Amino acid sequence: MKEIKSLRVKEQIKSDILSGKLKPYEIIPSGREYAEKLGISRLTLEYVLEELAKEGYVFRIKGKGTFVSPRIPEESTLISFIAPDLKNPFIAEVFMGIEHSAKKHGYGLVYVNSGESSEKEILSLQHLLNKGIKGLLLYSSDDLIQREDEFERLLSKINIPVVLVDRYFQNLTLDFVVSDNKRGGYELTRYLIDMGHRDIAFICSSNLITSSVRERFEGYKKALKEAKIPFRGELVLNKLSSYKHFSFDKDIELVSEFLNKEKFTAIFCANELIASIVYKACKKMNKNIPKDVSVVGFGDTTIAIYLDPPLTTMYQEKFLMGQKAVEILIEKIKGEKNITQIYLPTRLVIRDSVENIKRR
Repeated sequence: MKEIKSLRVKEQIKSDILSGKLKPYEIIPSGREYAEKLGISRLTLEYVLEELAKEGYVFRIKGKGTFVSPRIPEESTLISFIAPDLKNPFIAEVFMGIEHSAKKHGYGLVYVNSGESSEKEILSLQHLLNKGIKGLLLYSSDDLIQREDEFERLLSKINIPVVLVDRYFQNLTLDFVVSDNKRGGYELTRYLIDMGHRDIAFICSSNLITSSVRERFEGYKKALKEAKIPFRGELVLNKLSSYKHFSFDKDIELVSEFLNKEKFTAIFCANELIASIVYKACKKMNKNIPKDVSVVGFGDTTIAIYLDPPLTTMYQEKFLMGQKAVEILIEKIKGEKNITQIYLPTRLVIRDSVENIKRR
């Protein structure tokens, strides 16, 4: 978690420099007060500033402080990654792969936090074009997915390659790197069925249109159909808040009501943040996981390990996703015309959140 925090702060300062919010020769505070404002320790801030100095974004004068460099790294080798907050552990791990690959190939990287806002994504892209970026990696918001026509018009006006990460637009033929979500959703549901579960709920936010969630849902339904288990719409809860309008307490209340109202033995959570909400709701209602209800998630981030009991989930190649996206983008910058679409395999990770009810 410490590594993710330092990464987030580093990219925020870098973004402030590139956007002009922090001006050349402006001093960057390095005291405890500034560290606390950023939500990190003073030691972590010191590490971040050292890393930025190595990359040429700041320079340091002993006894005087840290200053914004008058010249940032050469713009002609800049690429950008637009995504929601790096506090999301899934996105943070994808970003680590992007950063590693960009550095390996000699490209500078600009991260922009979209905050799950399509307006900010569109404005950021227009601003970045003025900065001379050569290519864009986009982890699109649910918002933007629903504004596909508008995004298509924007793409027709820009002259840089775009590679999508983790989710794609259903009707646009673009390069992307995503997980094989349908296969993963199928295998996760199949595992629950093999453990004796027939009444399996599916919980997601209101983003069933987003490709990653939609395909997991399709995999879930395919496994039910194959096992001759009728699909029951009442066992689908797709009203949880989106990242943009996230409300932990409200979501716990919704899940609690769902647990009270419907009868099921297992829950498929579309991601691990949702799984953590389900855990909280179960605790609130004195329901034991997995004895009273089994729970599975998707992603295999740090959240899965820290939940109690540890979560059975579907592993996604997050670091590799970032690496592959950069490799495709660089080829496009060099003139590659063919479209590349990669579905990375997923893998079932069995922990302690599923009960084998065949043994009952």
